[in-house]
Amino acid sequence: MMVCASCASPGRLRCSRCRSVGYCSKRCQEVAWRTHKVVCGRAAEFAKVVSPAIARARAKCPLPPQSDASCFVCLEGGGWHGRCACRGENGFVHVECLSRVAASSASLGAWTTCGTCHQHFVGRVGLELAVAMWRRHGDWDRVEPWCVAVVNLATRLRAHGEVEAALEALRAAYARVREAAPRSNLPWLVRDMIAECVATFDPERAVVLLETQLALKRRLFGDDDTNSAVFDAKHRLAQVLCGFPARRDEGIALMRGALDGSTELEQKKHSLAHLAARSTLARLLLLAKPGEEEEGGTDAEAEEDSRGGPRPHKGRRPPP
Repeated sequence: MMVCASCASPGRLRCSRCRSVGYCSKRCQEVAWRTHKVVCGRAAEFAKVVSPAIARARAKCPLPPQSDASCFVCLEGGGWHGRCACRGENGFVHVECLSRVAASSASLGAWTTCGTCHQHFVGRVGLELAVAMWRRHGDWDRVEPWCVAVVNLATRLRAHGEVEAALEALRAAYARVREAAPRSNLPWLVRDMIAECVATFDPERAVVLLETQLALKRRLFGDDDTNSAVFDAKHRLAQVLCGFPARRDEGIALMRGALDGSTELEQKKHSLAHLAARSTLARLLLLAKPGEEEEGGTDAEAEEDSRGGPRPHKGRRPPP
């Protein structure tokens, strides 16, 4: 069920042109048409681009098998496994029930994250929730929820191989937020997601985009690693630099500087972001020196062959 774009009450009517805005009555539709007519055409074009990609993504990701286990929301059988970290009966749920729970929540994160295990929904369940979120928050006049819904949908489409459609959706979202909310954090969010999409088929261009993004954030916020926007920009750039052997040292220096410059309070406040950054740094360190590991392995094998067996451990007697 959608929300009326005029009075915010539950509505069952949709705009016949873009099919993305809901109304509770024809009177509310007439009142809201003064503002909706400006974006109705673009919303219709956006739906034409996204709808075929959703159908292709659904074909690539079949429905999970239904189980006799009861849904933990409505307590009826035939639920799907949410593909989150929940185990047992808590892992089975109906997508319709999840949509109702997310719609009644004040947080937009309820559409993407399980309220029990706090892990993201993935697979077909995550895709269906992203589509339901986009259908509910399809009103272009409400920029923030619409933009978050489009970013979530683009993320799911990219995960299922629909990179071009995801990129087109993000470009439309960026044009909209630049027009309606240029001073908010939404343009930064959409630009980061565009760079991630571009990195799947053109990593060099993604590096240029992320470097520009980092330079803009440094100009606005300064080179302050305690700022979450600057820290996130450095982390995204370091992730892409993993694919460039000649620039991995630059990525290592970037992540070390970001982690060393952040305070202990910021690390506790953004613990997940810092944990992901440390994982990226560890990956860069492993990729930066593959030759030493191979060389060490060769020496160990040579010593093992010369002695006729593995070397004994220190402090232990060798096997007979």
